[in-house]
Amino acid sequence: MKFYFIYSAGGGAGDWNGVKRVWQNWMPEYMKSRILLKFGDVFLEHASGNRFIRPQRWRTISDLRSWLCDNVGDEFVFSSNCNILLDSGTAKAVNLISHHNPTTSCDELIESFNRTFETNNVFEKYISVICDSEIDSAVTFDIPNPFKIRSQNGSTIEYSREKIK
Repeated sequence: MKFYFIYSAGGGAGDWNGVKRVWQNWMPEYMKSRILLKFGDVFLEHASGNRFIRPQRWRTISDLRSWLCDNVGDEFVFSSNCNILLDSGTAKAVNLISHHNPTTSCDELIESFNRTFETNNVFEKYISVICDSEIDSAVTFDIPNPFKIRSQNGSTIEYSREKIK
């Protein structure tokens, strides 16, 4: 069975210093060999933020292997044995957009998603990060699923199937 160790850069309640210590002191090679990085966690703000992009990271990070190496202090991430899977971050982006527009319709949400990605050149950044980082596999972007949209307070925006058709 293949599995991936999720290295999330979002912060939240995680003890990232603990993750770094574990990685450096005894992380088994088979776990370091398959890493899942989240594009959204690295480059996008949290839903409660006022911006869509984390500007400093957006400007300064293009190679996620180097970024990961800097974070965990282990050059193993540059070895041919380290397979990195990059998640697109679509759910985080949708959560961010819907948090600031909680009553938007499904069609408006999708239009806002498309407009936000186009305005910020998110697809171009995603592709350049894949190339610059020598990412082995990546998750493609998908159209936001309105049934999964949640605001930061946990409420769900409900849409009937008729509205989506």
